Parts: sequence; structure tokens; C-alpha cells
Amino acid sequence: MELGGRLIRFRSRGVPLWKIGGGVLCLLVVLTACAAPPTPAPPSPTPSPSPTHTATVTPSPTATFTPTPTATPTPTPTPVRAGTPFASDPQGILEINLEQVVELARWGYGSSRDIALSPDGTWLAVATRLGVVLYRANPLTFFTLLNVWEPLQVAFSADSQRLYIASQGIEEWDLTTMQPERTFPSEGASRAMEMILSRDEQTLALLYPDPIGKSAAWLERWDLSKGALTATLRLPSPGSAVREVALSPDLNHAALHGGGLVQVVNARTGDPLTLLPASQSPPGKMTFSPDGSLLAVAYPDQRYDFQNTNRIEVFTVPHGVRQFTYRLSGGEGKDQALISLAYSPAGDFLAAGFANRVVRLWQGVGLPRMTLQGETEPAQLLFSPDGARLVSSGVDVWEIASGERL
Repeated sequence: MELGGRLIRFRSRGVPLWKIGGGVLCLLVVLTACAAPPTPAPPSPTPSPSPTHTATVTPSPTATFTPTPTATPTPTPTPVRAGTPFASDPQGILEINLEQVVELARWGYGSSRDIALSPDGTWLAVATRLGVVLYRANPLTFFTLLNVWEPLQVAFSADSQRLYIASQGIEEWDLTTMQPERTFPSEGASRAMEMILSRDEQTLALLYPDPIGKSAAWLERWDLSKGALTATLRLPSPGSAVREVALSPDLNHAALHGGGLVQVVNARTGDPLTLLPASQSPPGKMTFSPDGSLLAVAYPDQRYDFQNTNRIEVFTVPHGVRQFTYRLSGGEGKDQALISLAYSPAGDFLAAGFANRVVRLWQGVGLPRMTLQGETEPAQLLFSPDGARLVSSGVDVWEIASGERL
């Protein structure tokens, strides 16, 4: 018998196995089967749960949107004033065509900072964000725009031939050539709040707030004949940083405040003179009378309380004694806040401008003698040298005798 690749011979009592026959072989098979360990019965099959059939959702076809071509808009020309040339096929401003760019029109000149009338009544200068706008004063017609960077204050010489402008420095312009002649390197010109030329034209005084925000202002005095700075004075102010200043025409006194008490100072020495009485509402604009003996202080209404607390108080200089109080009544005062003051050259009229484009004139005490209606806010007011006209920074011009807006 061959098993596992080897031939094995069995003998039984000398008889060869192959002679025993099939019976022995069967017995051997049976014995071998009886000697093997019993084969365990196969485990009963555990019934598998029937799978739950989930319905297959057939996706609905998604609609395909066909893009609709959008029409290219036709450029609409920008509206321009009559007489302004305008290209029908405007082109973009690129580096290659910068040399072709020219000014076609200018609408407005920005907000006003200061106004001045020449002593001979010929010129009206308005300092604006874009430069100094120069008008012929009578009749009022635009003349030119002086290219000055961020001007703040303007003042004419007594002969009306020169214009001084506080900008990055103090510029002196010759009005016969319309060209700058000199520039004074003033440290405070770029922050100027008041600039006055002395009556003898020897001194130009410039008043500006402290550069680092302290409760003080600085006064520069320039000798125009030499073009030299002759004095710099520190003028103290109570409370916070200075917000408003005023300088008397004779350059003797200054008034300043930071929204609280008003300090009157000697502008020759820098010594504080007096504090004006405290008020329930913060002070605003201030102006000196032509002879410097009076100081008018505006107290604008700052609350919506269905009242009108706008008022003007007039004090003596330098002692600060209250002389007059001008009040208004009716309406909501916040809507018509007091924003500007000006004395006439003779000191007989006091003009006050309000945020509702109204200007009121007082003469003496009592109620306003005249109410004038303008088209713009009178941020600054100025009388003509002869006192016959009143000009606002808008520019509105009124005739005082008739009250007519010219």
C-alpha cells in the first residue's frame, strides 16, 4: 500500500495483507473510524434576517439654465454746465494720456475758512479748501483762483495791492501780477485761526492753537518790512485745548477758550487779564469791536429742548464787565444755532449768522433791527469798509440800508 508517497507492507501471521482480501481492509477502516474522536454535529444555522429593501429614488432631471446675454450699458454723459466742452466719446485717464488731461469745469470751491474785503472795496478774497477764490467785489463777479495749498486766513494790505495768505507759510501775493512775492516761514500758519495786519502795516499778527493740544495758544508777530519774526508769545487758556480765538484790531488783546471759560489775555505780554463769568452753555465764536473796547461772545443753543437759548453777550475789555445780552425766542434753537459774529467798521452794528441761513443785525440794545435771508450758511461775516454792505462766506451780499440781497 502506498501512503503519503511510501510503500508500506503489512503481514498478519505470516500471511500477506494483499491475500486477506477486502474484508480485512473494511475492518481496518471500521476500526480506524471507531478510534477517531467523534465529529461534533454542525450547529444549527441561525436564520439571517431578511434584508429590508430600500426603494431606490430615481433622481429627477435638473433643469439646465441657458444664460441670457446682458446688454452692455451705454455710458451716460455726466451733466455739465452750459458752455462746458464735453467729449462725446470719453476715454479713461491712463499713463499714456496724462499730458492730455485738462480742467474743463469746476463746480464750487469747497468749504470757506475765512473772507476778507480790500480796503478800497475792489476785491473779495475767500479762503477755501481748494485755494483762494478772488472776486471783483462790486459788482460781485468771479475773477480767478489763486493756487494756494489749504489756505486758512486772508488779509489785505491798506493799499489793496497785496494779499497775505496763511497756508503752509505766510504767503504775500502781488495783486497786480497775481503772483506770490514772498513767503514767511511761519510755524503756525498751517494751523492759523486768526490773522490781522496792523493799521500801520508794519506788523502781521497770527494766532494759532498749541500744536500738542495743551490749553494755550501762540501768537506770532512778523515785521513785514524786514520779513522777520519779531516775537512769539504763549497765551494761556483755562480748561481743555483751544477751540476758538479772537484778536483785537489794535493787536493789544486776545480772547480764547476751549469750550469752557473765556480767557482775556494781554497780546503784548502774554499775561492773562480776566476770566469771563461762567455760563450754562459753552461759548462759541467771538469778535472784538473795531476800537477793541468790547468783546462779543456767542453762546449757541446746543440742545433739542423745544426752546431757543441762542444769545450774545457783550463784555468790556479788559475787565470783562457784561454790558449787553442779546437773546432770541421762538422755534427750536438747535436748528438755528448761532455760528458767526461781526462788528461793522463804525461799531454801531453787530451781525450774527445762524445755521438756518439767516443773519440778524442789532443796533444798540433790544430786538434785532433787521433780519436777512441768505442762500447759504453764513460761516463767516464781514462788513464792507464803508459799512454799507454785509458779506457772508456763501457768498451772499446784502445792502444794509434796504436789507436787499444783492
